[in-house]
Amino acid sequence: MKRHFLAAIASIVMIPICGRAQDFESNGLYYSVISADEVEITSEPDNAHVLYAGVVHIPETVTHDGVEYRVVKIGDEAFYNSNVTDVHIPNSIKEIGTGAFEYAASLQNITLPLGLTKISAAAFAGTSIKGIAIPEGVTVIGEGAFQSCGHLESVFIPSTLQKIEAYGFNNCHMLREIYCLAATPPEATGWAIFIGLSGIDILVPEESMATYGETAPWNDAATFNIYPPESFEMSMSASTDRGEWVEIPLGANFAYKIYNSDDELLAVSAAESYWIERQDSETTYTVVPTNYFYDSAAETYVVGSASVKGMRTDESLEVKVLDGDIILVGDYAGRQVRIYDTAGRLVATQSDGNGVISGLIPGNVYIVCCGDIVKKVVL
Repeated sequence: MKRHFLAAIASIVMIPICGRAQDFESNGLYYSVISADEVEITSEPDNAHVLYAGVVHIPETVTHDGVEYRVVKIGDEAFYNSNVTDVHIPNSIKEIGTGAFEYAASLQNITLPLGLTKISAAAFAGTSIKGIAIPEGVTVIGEGAFQSCGHLESVFIPSTLQKIEAYGFNNCHMLREIYCLAATPPEATGWAIFIGLSGIDILVPEESMATYGETAPWNDAATFNIYPPESFEMSMSASTDRGEWVEIPLGANFAYKIYNSDDELLAVSAAESYWIERQDSETTYTVVPTNYFYDSAAETYVVGSASVKGMRTDESLEVKVLDGDIILVGDYAGRQVRIYDTAGRLVATQSDGNGVISGLIPGNVYIVCCGDIVKKVVL
């Protein structure tokens, strides 16, 4: 049996595990088919003897037995009590189930998909997230959705939010800032939503300050300090190569809008980082720090191609293999070094390094690109 803690006073709701079988596994994730062309992510089967762990990238689509399915839901308890630390959720996900990440105590970074309309009960209870940006369109934060998130500091609430249910932010004692775009104060009169919390600054639309000051629980001076929104300026750090992905550092208790090269909004995140998958060609992304009321200056990130194109050979660079490492000898100083496998996938990078690339799989063929020079080696 799995447990959801939706009350602070010694009452623990016991919910039995449904006997729902996983239909298939792909790249370490388990799926159940829910329609002719849609699947949901489920928990690992009991006989897997492993837990989801580390950085998880959920795909928009997955293919099984020749059928391509769209991944539209994270099922109830899918990552319950798992060891995930970062979860990349695509915008194909329209629903995150009850207790989906409950007790995933190592979870620090998550970005909610733009199509959500509700944060389900206990969805993120007991995780280690520090900031959460709730996207426009969400109307309800479910019962115990963020209960006992002991590291949660900042929450960004959209204009569409109407209600926070019981225990929503109960036991979040590090919570210090709420940025709330809702002109009408969201209903938050259920039991233990903010009980025992104090010193929370809530920024609301200036024209709504008086209404918040007259509406429970927002008018509780022991819990909330009501302020008008304020502008800000901040700078951002450089991105980090993660093979087929690039990690953009965020954090600093703000939210961030991420746009692609067509100025299409991809995500709004208050995580400490956001992951972007490399495409077949070089792609530009724009990241805009925001507090939901005001934006800071945008930062542009250029994400390199995932494939090898337009390269040439040059005798000024020699590539050797020694003790399982790739060794560059010659003219590589100041050049970006990228290592690809034979499928064109980026597997390693190095900038201003010593010309030694370690950690690759022995016996494989690799394409070594140094600037616009390409060499092929067998490790």
